[in-house]
Amino acid sequence: MVEFGAAVLGALAYFVRARPVFAGILPERHKYEQLLVICVLVLVVGCAAVLAGARRA
Repeated sequence: MVEFGAAVLGALAYFVRARPVFAGILPERHKYEQLLVICVLVLVVGCAAVLAGARRA
């Protein structure tokens, strides 16, 4: 569920990247560079969630 939430939040961040909430986080670059940053963050959160879940089991 954490990975799905991160992916949905990443998609939302890309579509509303001009809003002040996300504009402060994302670099002021081309939209594809912003998308790259969002994708890397989603991958990091997803991997961290999988590793945290693997330690519990």
